[in-house]
Amino acid sequence: MSATKPIRRIPFQQFLDELKAQGVPRRHLAFRCPMCGTVQSMDTLIAVGAGSDEESVEGYVGFSCVGRWTGAGSPRKEPDGRPCNWTLGGLLQIRELEVVTDDGEVHHRFEIATPAEAKTLMEEGCAWLPRYRVEFFNRWASKWQEWEMEPVLMPVAQSLVAERTQIDGTIERRIVPA
Repeated sequence: MSATKPIRRIPFQQFLDELKAQGVPRRHLAFRCPMCGTVQSMDTLIAVGAGSDEESVEGYVGFSCVGRWTGAGSPRKEPDGRPCNWTLGGLLQIRELEVVTDDGEVHHRFEIATPAEAKTLMEEGCAWLPRYRVEFFNRWASKWQEWEMEPVLMPVAQSLVAERTQIDGTIERRIVPA
């Protein structure tokens, strides 16, 4: 886990140079979450609903893991490449990178992904997302039934069922009002 790694401190210009070296458009500049290892970009954040365009997700990229918008849980003991709910804005600010601007201000960021990671993410997009949404649906559908909350959460459940249908063509569990 990143808690034992030393924090790398770089000037802002080096930060920009490393991002430029990825060789991808701005929307696909990629960072790696220090807790789960998920490589993510503005495009990833837009895909999970963190915002509708680059400007609306700019404050999240390299700062909050995409798992915060997918219902992911806390980071696991060992990074497994699946999203988590980590953010650098919380009480514990475990990070691997600090960017120092010309005026001396320090900004915490996720580590910059390698050019190969950034290009792979751009080409493959969020390939993990459909599988993850199906798992999320199954986990919460059983909880809603256990808590007898189907009528309260029916609008949400219907959108999840519809999403489930689009992902794999079947609906294994349908939540209906009591």
